[in-house]
Amino acid sequence: MYADRDALAAYLHVDPSTLLPEVDRLLEDAEDLINYAIMGRYDADIPEYVTAVKKAVCAQVEYWMQVGDDSDIANDMPQSFTIGSFSMTMGANKGTASGGMPPLAPRARRYLAYVGLLSRKVSRRIYPDLAEEFFRKPWEKF
Repeated sequence: MYADRDALAAYLHVDPSTLLPEVDRLLEDAEDLINYAIMGRYDADIPEYVTAVKKAVCAQVEYWMQVGDDSDIANDMPQSFTIGSFSMTMGANKGTASGGMPPLAPRARRYLAYVGLLSRKVSRRIYPDLAEEFFRKPWEKF
């Protein structure tokens, strides 16, 4: 688990005993959503990833606590349905463009994007051994 009750309480600056029992379910659901968003690019050996994912899970729970966590349930409902020559359109809801992934909290998205976990092309992975060689100017001797 990326974040627990204590991590969420620290993120929200509240006492853990004041958190509602449903927070455990929200943490699990947020972790599932974050895993879906990052598509397996998480590496626990990269401290920036660990911090970003932990904050993203907490930010997602905070978001759901403010706006409700039913958005992905309603998102799975058909918006229109035709039987003849079968046609079905899934309903868009609360920030989803076309009924795809449930909305990711804006802060969660920022935390993940900053370290490159949302991009399919950009990575902020840090390899100290290669960084010096990669950023060396072409006219410098090897």
